[in-house]
Amino acid sequence: MERYIVDGKVTQADINSDINDQHVKAPVDGIDGANTAPFESAPDKSGQTHQFVVTWATRRDLTGGIIARAKGHNANKVSSLGVVDNTDIYRIMYYNLFNKWLPES
Repeated sequence: MERYIVDGKVTQADINSDINDQHVKAPVDGIDGANTAPFESAPDKSGQTHQFVVTWATRRDLTGGIIARAKGHNANKVSSLGVVDNTDIYRIMYYNLFNKWLPES
């Protein structure tokens, strides 16, 4: 994934491919939302930290059902919830980052 960085802030990233197998630019959020510095993970078992951003599939709201899938650490949280609400995605991400499960609001 290619990231576009301006003044240390990630502005957009190339993700997925369109129907012509070309990457498309997607909006991203960093620490304080759009056009801000990336998040930094806690150190892994070898002491390294990693920068990351949240990438969005579209700039608009979507209607209808959206498939939610996960792979990797705590991916089972998606399937164990059954029906997943958009706020559940945030709760899962928060759990992965801070090891704390947020209550439903």
